[in-house]
Amino acid sequence: MLVRLSLNGDDPAAWLALSQSIRDWEPALDIWLDRLVPRIYEPDGTFYAVCLGTTRLTTDRRAVDVHRGDLIIVPRSVAIDMETPVDLLCLKHDGMAPYHFRERFIQIWGFERISAEDAIAPERTAEHRVEYRVIDLEPGFPYSEADGLDFRVAFVLTGECHIEASDSEDYGNLATDGIVVISPESSFALNGTGRLGVLRIPNEMMHDFRLGERHLAKPPTPDFPAPPP
Repeated sequence: MLVRLSLNGDDPAAWLALSQSIRDWEPALDIWLDRLVPRIYEPDGTFYAVCLGTTRLTTDRRAVDVHRGDLIIVPRSVAIDMETPVDLLCLKHDGMAPYHFRERFIQIWGFERISAEDAIAPERTAEHRVEYRVIDLEPGFPYSEADGLDFRVAFVLTGECHIEASDSEDYGNLATDGIVVISPESSFALNGTGRLGVLRIPNEMMHDFRLGERHLAKPPTPDFPAPPP
């Protein structure tokens, strides 16, 4: 399955269908597009949001500037105000929170921000339920993935790319603000110029397996990494 959408939110029925398909596949997850959000607050789960504009996030302890393509990760029941409302590509996970989202982390930092520059290194989100990566595309050097066990959500932050899927069907071009969702059984290739954001969404069993392998190699500690400035 390959679904094309737009980050301008002009097809709410398609977004509802995508949300339902991901919940059918993994009930603990949901995805949606939120327009001009003035405040983040999620009472029921860990909140993941790709910022689609520029704003400043503020809590009672700190203020952080965020830009297009940055990933914001907010623990359950933490409220964050936005100086300027922006659009967000949102995901929510209702299961266990990331290991380092402990009381001390929440008291000191409140939330985590991973800039688009940091997300070029995919290990930045290795401990999280949703993996995020930013790819700078160059002509002749496509970004591709074979059939996998994850939903993949790819969206164009800047520029334009061309899509080909595992069935060799030509899906044409995807311009800035275009988004394509690839189901676990499909492979794809994206070729073009500009900057691409990719969210990988494994099911619960696969996420737990990968996390267990990482923790065997490097056992977690109560310490937590300081978020980027």
